[in-house]
Amino acid sequence: MSKVTANYDESWKEALSEYFDSFLSFEYDISDGEVNLKFPSVKLLDYESRWDELESSNNPFAMITMAHLKTLATTRNLVERAERSRRHSASDGNGF
Repeated sequence: MSKVTANYDESWKEALSEYFDSFLSFEYDISDGEVNLKFPSVKLLDYESRWDELESSNNPFAMITMAHLKTLATTRNLVERAERSRRHSASDGNGF
């Protein structure tokens, strides 16, 4: 029996970039210029394999992403979740 591999992410990522681009950007004119901010859409689970990069990052969203990933990983294990929470509270902020 062959192993089926499917990429279920591709369709929603394509839909986001095609249909929701205007929701992921911010634009306005100011004097003779304009300001454009565009925000990429990401799936936080894609960062699971980049844990070391998140830990060494100075970006505050890296810590938020790590907290989210550990929350997902410990959804059914409240003891581990409580232990990680205690460790994080007692550490320098990187106790995940």
